Amino acid sequence: MKKMIPMLLALLLLTGCGRAAENEDRLTPADTLPPAETEATVPEETTAAVNAEFPEFDSITDAQVIALAQSQEPNTSRIPDYYLPADGDYTVVMAPETSVPVAWYAQMHPNGDCELIEETDLYQLYENGGTKELLPRDFLLSGNDYAYYTGAMDEQSIRRNFDILAHDEKMLCRRFRDDAEIKCVIYEYYAVTMLDDTTAELGWYCYLIDRENHLVSTRPEWNQKRQVSLIPEETGSGNVPSQETDDAQYDILLRASERELLIGRDDPEVIWYAEVPAEYNPQEVALIDAANGETAAVLYDLADYEKVGDTIQGDGVYNCRFKVNTDIDTDPDASESAEYSYYAEFEENGTVHRSEPFTITVMESFTDREMSDMERVDAAIEELMGSDAFRQLSTEAEKADALISLLKSQEGVEPSSIVYSSGMVSFQYTSGAGSGIMLNDFDPMLN
Repeated sequence: MKKMIPMLLALLLLTGCGRAAENEDRLTPADTLPPAETEATVPEETTAAVNAEFPEFDSITDAQVIALAQSQEPNTSRIPDYYLPADGDYTVVMAPETSVPVAWYAQMHPNGDCELIEETDLYQLYENGGTKELLPRDFLLSGNDYAYYTGAMDEQSIRRNFDILAHDEKMLCRRFRDDAEIKCVIYEYYAVTMLDDTTAELGWYCYLIDRENHLVSTRPEWNQKRQVSLIPEETGSGNVPSQETDDAQYDILLRASERELLIGRDDPEVIWYAEVPAEYNPQEVALIDAANGETAAVLYDLADYEKVGDTIQGDGVYNCRFKVNTDIDTDPDASESAEYSYYAEFEENGTVHRSEPFTITVMESFTDREMSDMERVDAAIEELMGSDAFRQLSTEAEKADALISLLKSQEGVEPSSIVYSSGMVSFQYTSGAGSGIMLNDFDPMLN
């Protein structure tokens, strides 16, 4: 059976985008620093932070988070030997595992519409239509947001390669760790993200490289986060009850498996995590829609991953699976987005315990018209390849000619993007997305 392979393989590692993974808190930062002293009430004037050391998460003060959030300094000014290409403003693209990265990139740009501006043993940096794309040599996509890391596993190689991937993070510090217990080499770091004009978030993120097969998630897994308000305490803000205007205890840590959802790519079902203080053991925790104050879902500590997303009962982390609304279409000619905020809450002995709100952004990757055009092209290809006339074509070249002729007749295809090479016809939709059609069945003996 012929196979169509979507070539949306140039995975974009976006700032603040899809950085969460469905991963339990299985790591613990080393106890390398004493606890922080009393937090400052005003932001520090500099972002000088722990460089050679990797502190405890809770020892990082709100003042440090605020200072880093407001800083414009690059990671190289805070972190010794941080590896950054000459031009740090780029998007990372990865080749599929069955290809040679440089050859794959050349095939994707057959008309020479990109310029090589920097080349090292770790990457090639191109300028393409006013934007820059970095092609790493030591990563190959395996699918499902995972990649094979093909580089060396020593500390310097791991740091340099993963510094490249995490270049657009505002890092406080980062380190290499080889964990024999979980059989992973770890690149971990603390970074600060601006959630909106009023809130920053400190996160502890990890890339876990499997020692046996070198498989790694293309998006860092996270284990701990904390939100910090940038607004002075006396003002307050937001559409949810604030710590200044009610008697609730804000002692729940709420997070989700995704912070951003791309319609058509990401599953709208999100796993929510509400971590309650160790001294409490409620039967359930409510997930409240901040827009209307109504309960959207209920979180449980049940050790039922399939049902609620929980893996360990009694660990104080309550979970639920909840589908976020992705029906946001109002303008067929625009790529739209929407934000949904939720907070967690439970009551015990007359006291309400609550989390700060957690916001998920839903985005359209294409307009309705672009999606419709792509679907028409796909249907035409499927119809052609399923026809008796196509099946009777005896050579690969004949099949390629038939497909190229069809693609040139489709309004949803960029004619100049059509390429036939190495048993595949590749092309770009007018939306900018790429696709490819294998002319021969997949043969595992050849891969």
